[in-house]
Amino acid sequence: FIYRFNAAGVLQNVLPLPDAVIPKFGTNYPRAINYLTGGLSSALDSGRHNNRGMEGISATPDGRKLVACLQSPLTQDGENRNPSRNVRIFVYDIDPASPTYEQALAEYVHVLPLSATEANNRHTPVSELLAISDTKFLILQRDSRGLGGDAGTLLYKRIVEVDASAASNILGT
Repeated sequence: FIYRFNAAGVLQNVLPLPDAVIPKFGTNYPRAINYLTGGLSSALDSGRHNNRGMEGISATPDGRKLVACLQSPLTQDGENRNPSRNVRIFVYDIDPASPTYEQALAEYVHVLPLSATEANNRHTPVSELLAISDTKFLILQRDSRGLGGDAGTLLYKRIVEVDASAASNILGT
């Protein structure tokens, strides 16, 4: 979830995640939510993986929308999470005067490169996101190498401009 606190540390509100992000398993409806196993991939068939939640978050320049991006693909976006490439971007209404205040407005798929390993068989995670308009975002994609990360030569670090103005909104699908 996305939590908002004031400067004194008091919780102000909670933005719900679209159902696709919640870690779940099983074939019976309603499917079991699986927070207790820490989101280990062997215990999931949909939702986010352990330690692979919202990594980039930014308000739009007008302050009316919040844009958030997952670090890595969801379980259902690929059989094995390393070569999976589709990561989700979410847009929320954060304008208190709006009738859709605190609701998700859009969900987009952003395709990541497979550049995080020499073999080019692992997606390149998202580290940060900056909304430069309602539909244009700068996304920092990077390998795990560098200060405090894995040893070895840097493989991939890029800032990518994403334009969602013509993208399909898959929220609720």
